[in-house]
Amino acid sequence: MGLFGGGGEAKMKVTKYYLSIHMGVCQGPVDAVKRVWVGEKLAWRGVWTRSGTTALLRDGLFGGLKKEGGVAGSIDVLIGNREQLPSPMLIKKLRRDAGNVPAFRGITSLLFYGGGEVWPDMTNLKPDDTDTGGLFGGVRGVFSIFAFFSKKSFYWGTQPYIKPVWVTVQRIPARQLRPDTAPIPRGVSEPLALYLAIDISNSMAEITSNGKTRLENMKTALEQALLPLTAYTTATSLDIRVVAFAKSSVSIQRDNVNGQDVRDIIDWIKARDQSDVANGNTDFELAVSSAPAFFDGRPNKERVLAFITDGEPYISGQPLPTEQNAIDAGNVIDSVSMLSSYGFNIDLEDTQYTAYVDNTPGDGVPVVPGGDPSVLANSLGYVFSPVADANPAHIVYECLTDTDWGMGADPASLDTASFEAASQVLYAEQFGVFMTWMQQSSIEDFIGDVLDHIKGALYPHPRTGKITLRLLRDDLDHDTLKEITPDNAVLGNFSRKGWGETTNEIVVTWTNPDTEKGETVRAQDLANLAQQGQLVSGSKNYYGVRTPQLALRLAERDLREASAPLASCEVEVGPEFWDTVPFDGVKVTWPEFGLDGLVMRVMKVNYGDSGSRKIRLSLVEDLFALPLASYVPPQQGEWEDPTAPPAPVSHAWMIPFPLYFLDLVGGTVNDLTHPETGVVVLAANPTTDESATFDVLWKGTTASDDTAWEWVQTDRPFLGRATLTVELPAAVTSPDVGLEDLTGWWVHRDDIVLFGDSSLAPDELEMALVTAVDEETGAPTLLRGVLDTAPRTWPAGTPVWFTNREMWRPLPKDLNDGDTFTLKLLVTTGEGQLDESLAPEIAGTGAARPTLPYRPADLRAQGFLWPAEDYYPDYPVDVEWLERNRLTETGAMRAWDAAGVAPESGTDYRVTAEAIDETGAVAGVIEEVVTGGLTSYTLDDATVGETWAGYPFIRVSVAALRDGLASWQAGQVTFRGPFREPTGLVGVYASPKPPQDVSFDLIP
Repeated sequence: MGLFGGGGEAKMKVTKYYLSIHMGVCQGPVDAVKRVWVGEKLAWRGVWTRSGTTALLRDGLFGGLKKEGGVAGSIDVLIGNREQLPSPMLIKKLRRDAGNVPAFRGITSLLFYGGGEVWPDMTNLKPDDTDTGGLFGGVRGVFSIFAFFSKKSFYWGTQPYIKPVWVTVQRIPARQLRPDTAPIPRGVSEPLALYLAIDISNSMAEITSNGKTRLENMKTALEQALLPLTAYTTATSLDIRVVAFAKSSVSIQRDNVNGQDVRDIIDWIKARDQSDVANGNTDFELAVSSAPAFFDGRPNKERVLAFITDGEPYISGQPLPTEQNAIDAGNVIDSVSMLSSYGFNIDLEDTQYTAYVDNTPGDGVPVVPGGDPSVLANSLGYVFSPVADANPAHIVYECLTDTDWGMGADPASLDTASFEAASQVLYAEQFGVFMTWMQQSSIEDFIGDVLDHIKGALYPHPRTGKITLRLLRDDLDHDTLKEITPDNAVLGNFSRKGWGETTNEIVVTWTNPDTEKGETVRAQDLANLAQQGQLVSGSKNYYGVRTPQLALRLAERDLREASAPLASCEVEVGPEFWDTVPFDGVKVTWPEFGLDGLVMRVMKVNYGDSGSRKIRLSLVEDLFALPLASYVPPQQGEWEDPTAPPAPVSHAWMIPFPLYFLDLVGGTVNDLTHPETGVVVLAANPTTDESATFDVLWKGTTASDDTAWEWVQTDRPFLGRATLTVELPAAVTSPDVGLEDLTGWWVHRDDIVLFGDSSLAPDELEMALVTAVDEETGAPTLLRGVLDTAPRTWPAGTPVWFTNREMWRPLPKDLNDGDTFTLKLLVTTGEGQLDESLAPEIAGTGAARPTLPYRPADLRAQGFLWPAEDYYPDYPVDVEWLERNRLTETGAMRAWDAAGVAPESGTDYRVTAEAIDETGAVAGVIEEVVTGGLTSYTLDDATVGETWAGYPFIRVSVAALRDGLASWQAGQVTFRGPFREPTGLVGVYASPKPPQDVSFDLIP
């Protein structure tokens, strides 16, 4: 084993744990499985709307092998629809006949097992498959059905227990009640790739019931649905492609859009008409043909496609409808993984052809009216939002009518119109909830929780006998209200709250969907607070709410009631009030209590019995007649989570090992002979997490010639980075260097600095030593061009990289000059370690830097270090330098102009003189000579000659030679070329040389 191969880190024994397990999630089927979390970390994200198999490769999720490992394997996603077939892998694991393995229909579940085997087709779904289950909006949770061990099993990490598994699924209940308001978009927040295919064929010009064409109404709907997407910024990453089609197509695409980009797309859509495309066909396949290329370049975004048409597929010269065209379009959709594709028909009841391009069976293919753009806009609003919540009215409806787990009521016994009206109101309020019913509580209690969220009442209507849903809202017409007076009622238990009985603060607990933990917002009535002189707080838990904005609205709503000294009473009235229902309004005039037309709400109704004609009403003063309370927005701390997800390294240098750091591997120069070398890996942080580190994997092979990756370094720090604020000229010492945009490792005394951007090779980088740091500004003072590098001028904006001594520890691998190798760098942040499969392979080549002689230093032309541009030397020009020795420079680093030392035995110098043009490029080599050990070189006018006389500059580079090896870098000095006065000019010639300072005495 060589000098470098023996310096590796101690091996650590790691045990990996594998287990195949089938986990049930909830009653199925669901609309989509969207997330899998393990140990409260996001392990998988996508959209599975049908049963299938996905690979999960997150073996660094918990920090990799140095910590708690990760997860890896395959997952069969079993949606649970009524035509679901048994999982082939489950059949194989159980070693039973297929006929003896249940398909687990009606249960959404996940089967975790080893990688390499997939389930190609287990769906057999039809677009009209609308089975429902007991899940509202979504849930995270799991219960284990059974587990078994297998050699090919799922990897769960390096700890002997399975971390908690959460599954985020989505199911919108009772879509059939009102499909356009059933899902309520939560808003835009996650990366989204959106593809719209819109039909602009001739049939879209048909006039509809509102006097506008189908095309005009579709444009209006698209505008209404797209406008909320203006909230996206380039940081949240929204990509949109719109294809307008008929026989031909036109399209627009914008990537990483901002609000203005969305408006530009809306304007483009509004400008489309039938003249933009060739007509005569409705080509479904053409409409979606560019979808695979669009989505394939966006692997980490939600993939959504919306297909809108008013006709059947038709290709001229073929039968109408052209079913094969729809089949071909469906095949294109199926070729895109993780795609949610939604079809919409405008005024076309036959959905069988559009169903080929719709792979989201939960909503079928909605048929929307051509004359009402709001219906299509509402439906598209759900499609365009990566996350949607459930409409509470639909939750209550399904709880009442579901025959599997609900109360099994006949839908005919419900006042459907009241549920539809409530659905519209809640949709307009964007009042979506995300709730789970667990069978430990009664269905009645669950319905009560929903009604408490929305301030709703459920009752049999006295006019129809049907179960009716009503919301408590500001919907009273005071002029039509019935009046209660001493002439038609008996009033009792009248009271009005005192100020001491009121509350001036409401704290609402809601559920943060990113953590599934409760957070709070608060609202305060400042006038009540001043009246009482103290804070009186109340609390409510609205666990189904998933946004702080909605939670604030509910806090404000409840505060209006809790902070006001409302009047209440009980009254007995006669049969004329027989059709009074909860939340109705009445006027109360009662002189005894000073009531004159006070508007009150009916909160409870007791219709009496056969022995009494009296109806009892519980009344409370109408809170909507009260002024709106002021509220305090949620208290947001200034702390921001500094962690970020791991990302692949975009830049790393494979730097040959400098001899100066030989002590890091415990060796001496006697242990090192040419062409032996080592390599140092220095990398830029690809994330915003400044605590991120990286592990280094070395690519090797097994005895069977299979690839094997070996961990050779772990927990390596990233380079610190800054940029130069101004140009930094070549110098011996650079004091108070101006830096900006500093990230990562901060500069300290004795740190090593590298100059150069990522396009430069390692032998083009300058090394500098930090000799001091200003305590106030943090600006470093640098000793330039240390060890085997040379100072040079760097422009403003040049990256500056900071390292400490430990960062120069080489990989524990012996290399020779010219050896090639391949590495992977696995980034670790507070959110886990990058999956090995996502880390790019980085190729490198060994270079024998530690055995090369050091370059000479202190190069001077005519005695000047780095002569000024306007200095014109007289020829011949003498260039001199000082000698250096790699074997003796082991302690303090020598300055560029430090006194010379005795070189290594056999050291010589190669001088290269080059002509340089106005741009700084090399025009050609004037001469190259070896000095025979001399430390000087003379360049005369004749050597330059007429060939190179016209170039403005000459650069002399001096490299050290020893045993046929040249130094890592060469010292350089640049000066003006020889001056030639032009001949044959008419007029007076002005020399570019500055005038000479001539002294003389005046003689009287």
